[in-house]
Amino acid sequence: MAETGGLAVDSGKAGEKSGAGRCEVSETEKSDVELLDAYSRAIMKVADAVGPAVVGITVGKRSVPGQVGAGSGVLIAPDGYILT
Repeated sequence: MAETGGLAVDSGKAGEKSGAGRCEVSETEKSDVELLDAYSRAIMKVADAVGPAVVGITVGKRSVPGQVGAGSGVLIAPDGYILT
């Protein structure tokens, strides 16, 4: 097992009973891991909540082939108002 900062990484060498590639976190690092987990869960909640409101926008003229613009936006009102 090799020490790297606050992490202990198990190399999983033959003959060792521990799991291959397992990573252990020291007590001092657990608060950081828990904080990052909480942050990750918060970001996932926001993405799940706003995901259905994200729109793609493509504009162009049929008379001028190849001249196209694209962008994205978010629905911000029930009547369909889009913020781009």
